[in-house]
Amino acid sequence: MNPFQHNRHLHTILPKLDIAGPIENSVAVIDSDYNCNLFLCRGYQYDDNTSNTLALSAGDVVDIHIDIIAGHKPGYANISVVDTVANRLIGAPLKVWDDFLSSDPDVPDDERDFSVTIPDGLPADCGQGGNCVLQWYWYATGNEQTYISCLDFTI
Repeated sequence: MNPFQHNRHLHTILPKLDIAGPIENSVAVIDSDYNCNLFLCRGYQYDDNTSNTLALSAGDVVDIHIDIIAGHKPGYANISVVDTVANRLIGAPLKVWDDFLSSDPDVPDDERDFSVTIPDGLPADCGQGGNCVLQWYWYATGNEQTYISCLDFTI
């Protein structure tokens, strides 16, 4: 079953690099031929993921599950709509955790399973595949590590 068909899991596959590790570990092992921005969706390219692109509309609710493998504490996280061409947020984040993974020993349910609503007023460019993503971003301040995952969508 495609995980994007029911609950939209923000999880992708990157051969050669640790998909569960922080971006900083991947930066350390890439060579000079690598020309992708790892801090934009871990460097994944839209052309590698076209079959998982969701067709959404303003007001759609997207259920998200995050697999927390490394529970580094403390940190902050958010989920946002990102313009991948300009590498910038579109509007305010859809959900923000100022103190992500602050509880012990378990991950709170609302930090692992949650929903976001696709906002009104997204630019027309989001109608073209590869131009916009839902991006989950987590920065663990204690060990200065960044974790990112994206979900391609069109409006």
